[in-house]
Amino acid sequence: MSEDKWKNELTPEQYQILRQKGTEAAFSGQYYQTKDKGKYSCAACGADLFSSDTKFDSETGWPSFDQAIPKAIKLIPDNSHGVQRTEVVCAKCGSHLGHVFNDGPTQTGQRYCINSICLNLKKEKMNNKIKSNNILLIIVSLIMIVGLSYYFSTIYNSSHLDIIEINEYEGQDLSSINDFRENSIKGPQYINKNSYQLEIKGLVENPESFTYDEIINNFPSQKKVVKLNCVEGWSVTILWEGIVLRDLFDQVKPTDQVKTIIFRAVDGYSTSFPLSYFDDHDILMAYKMNDTVLPPERGFPFQLVAESKWGYKWIKWITEIEFSADENLQGYWEQRGYSDSGNLDQSFLD
Repeated sequence: MSEDKWKNELTPEQYQILRQKGTEAAFSGQYYQTKDKGKYSCAACGADLFSSDTKFDSETGWPSFDQAIPKAIKLIPDNSHGVQRTEVVCAKCGSHLGHVFNDGPTQTGQRYCINSICLNLKKEKMNNKIKSNNILLIIVSLIMIVGLSYYFSTIYNSSHLDIIEINEYEGQDLSSINDFRENSIKGPQYINKNSYQLEIKGLVENPESFTYDEIINNFPSQKKVVKLNCVEGWSVTILWEGIVLRDLFDQVKPTDQVKTIIFRAVDGYSTSFPLSYFDDHDILMAYKMNDTVLPPERGFPFQLVAESKWGYKWIKWITEIEFSADENLQGYWEQRGYSDSGNLDQSFLD
């Protein structure tokens, strides 16, 4: 192409540098800080010259590369201005690009110092596989975000309700929920009502797994005021509301071999009772206290109201009930020297 045609094809600034071997001012070009992926092509003829993978920051103010695409450039000795240098030109159209120096920081030892105005960046298009993987990752991330948001909102809505409790029932003063002291083995547990399952297993004719709503809606409820006495020396008097466990047990039908019932909680806590304890008393598995749903700190979704027993028998966060013929089954504190019976009229230590 003649120089007249180059003048018509290029802007005056491009022509002055590409065809007349000029140099743009340092730190003025559009590509000296660019980190986008792609191929840098000749601004005059469009031939690919450099890959973005070979670009580095030389802190000189011009785009710098440690190598060119094979056969894309030509090197020409340049002795202008009284300095020996090596000019870099486009192998296809002969346009001036810049100079190369032997002071590069990478293994090639080269620093191709190129004028931004001599280049066009053809940004790398994401291939279909990467694009599909990224789309899948975005979808999975969105699902996780939505799921976690739903999970925590469900916990909040089902368990962190504003506590509006009564302080008197049928002429009897009640303690406050806030009068309890936190002494669980792993701190408060937070259970999702919608995914909760109470598993009943062992020596029963009808092993069952109940949801929270099935327990609340399918069994009669009962209210009673019962005092909890903790071995630490404090006590609370609370209005409890829940199902009578005997009604639940009648549905699963324990076999004649059953001697012991062990309750287990989500935090690994456990405690055990003889079957006769539930035959002789209307023992509640409570879901409300002082007319408000159990907060997580107090055992949501269910706490055992173990009348006439020390507080360590009042298991919270119940997730499993097992019927066994083993009379020696022991719970968490019973294995650590506490009384198996836990009767209030006896010492809690064996």
